[in-house]
Amino acid sequence: MFAILRHHSLFHQLFLSIIIVALLGLALNWFFMFRHGVMTSSEYLTQGNTQLAVNIAESISHGIRHLVHHMEQTAALLRYVELSTPIVHEILQSTIHSSLLEELILLDDKLNIRAAIPSDATLSLSPELLGEVFITGQPHSTEVIFKDDIGSISLIVPIMRNGQAIGLLVAPNICCSVLAWPVAIKDTHMFLLDDRANVISHSEPEHVGVNLTGIDIVRAGSNTPLSITDIIAQPETQVVRYQWQGRARETVLTPVPGTTWWFGL
Repeated sequence: MFAILRHHSLFHQLFLSIIIVALLGLALNWFFMFRHGVMTSSEYLTQGNTQLAVNIAESISHGIRHLVHHMEQTAALLRYVELSTPIVHEILQSTIHSSLLEELILLDDKLNIRAAIPSDATLSLSPELLGEVFITGQPHSTEVIFKDDIGSISLIVPIMRNGQAIGLLVAPNICCSVLAWPVAIKDTHMFLLDDRANVISHSEPEHVGVNLTGIDIVRAGSNTPLSITDIIAQPETQVVRYQWQGRARETVLTPVPGTTWWFGL
């Protein structure tokens, strides 16, 4: 390298020296960047997973708001028609198509089914719960009910006329539209917890219904022991470590805005 400099004028020697120093500096910079990247790759991965988890949780929240909005629009439309007219079925069918629901049931003020999609849809909610929605005049979502590895949540929206409820619009199971996982991420589990630490949805359905209160958890980075109830009581995104099915796992837990649910990635 230095032999090259000796065969050139002073100006060229100075110019080449600057180029060589610059290249050496760039090479050293690349080296330290690479070294830093190797040392903190786990941290970078955790940051990426954290942002992904927050984005998915916000997407779920948006899906729920979108569903409630659709049902409230339908309820607002139904208050202008007689609940026994054939057009009611068309209105419900339109809501089904636009909201990705599978079932929708219309009840009158006596809690009789006036219309349903599909026509053989049934309702298992208690009259006391339905009556409470009549009294409050506010939308209501039920607690999660587990059956056949599926978490079922019903959404009830009152149909208001002149300040009084004249009927109810019920989506018996909103899980199909807001709790389904549209994509799979290799070697990554995605799940939802309710406020009692029950798994209400999971990318591997056999885990639905499992309660996580008995799992030993530590906060990533500090190894501070935690319980799942500690995490739920502190509504902020957290990174935790625990043992699951004989394997050490690191999971990002983040609250789903507007709900009492938590998303895990």
